[in-house]
Parts: sequence; C-alpha cells; structure tokens
Amino acid sequence: MNEINQELARALSGLDASIKEQAYSDCGYHAEVRLARPETLRETARVLYRLEYFIGFVTACHTEPCIQGLYQFARYDVNHRIMVRCDADENKALPTISDIFQGADWHERETRDFFGITFEGHPNLEPLLLDPSDRDLTPLLKSEKKLKSIDDIFVPEVTDE
Repeated sequence: MNEINQELARALSGLDASIKEQAYSDCGYHAEVRLARPETLRETARVLYRLEYFIGFVTACHTEPCIQGLYQFARYDVNHRIMVRCDADENKALPTISDIFQGADWHERETRDFFGITFEGHPNLEPLLLDPSDRDLTPLLKSEKKLKSIDDIFVPEVTDE
C-alpha cells in the first residue's frame, strides 16, 4: 500500500472501515474505503476533512442487496482520490455530511431526487432537479430483475503481480 493510503488507513483505524488500494487508471480513484455501518459516515467525513480532502461528488448505486451511497474525495496538494462506499439502511437513509463538507448539500439533494435516499439531518432536503410533485419518482432506481450484485460492478482490489 502506498504512503498516502497508509496514512488514510491509520487515520480511519477504529472506524470499522476497510481500505483497498486501487489503480486510478482502472476506476478513477486511488483507494476505496468501504464503511461497514452508516453510523461511521460522519466521523469518516470529519477525518477526511482534517486530512484536507475536498468532496468531489455524492451519488448512489442501486445494487443487490441495497442502495449504496458513493462519495468521492480528493486532495489539492497531492494527486489522490478516494471513493467511500456506504450501504444505506433499510429505510434508504444515510446521515448527512453537508455540515462537514458544504459541497455535499446539493449532491445529497440530487441523490435524494434520483435514488430516494434520505440524508438524515440535512437542513434543506428539498427537491433540487425534479419538480416537488415528483418527490417519490426516484428515476434511477432499477427494477428487481435488472439489479446486479455489488461484486459484479465494482473493481476488484489491486494485487501485486
């Protein structure tokens, strides 16, 4: 694992997170952080803020068995991007990080519009792109027969050859 990913692993130790080094050329990020529980998302965001990451985007992926929140962070001082993955709970909810990263505000609203994820604690989770009358439309959710498993769509861990 490279030095920056080792620093990240040390900073996130104790947060029930797994970190996999990735090849940027394969997936567009250098490390993938998988959170075991949504309750650790806010503390993970605080750690990344202290490490001077900025938020690139927030979105979701509708997979089997659940909807997964996807957060990409990067740094200005070094070429390093990370993807944080966290399963939404059974109510399609994740905690907001919009008070930690201001840029997450609109991204969380957009993700709510398209996937129906409720970002608990968000101060203004009003529709951003869809008409308010379409609040429950969730156009990016898939039908059961079209869902793939998480393992089928995410890039495997980089291995030394």
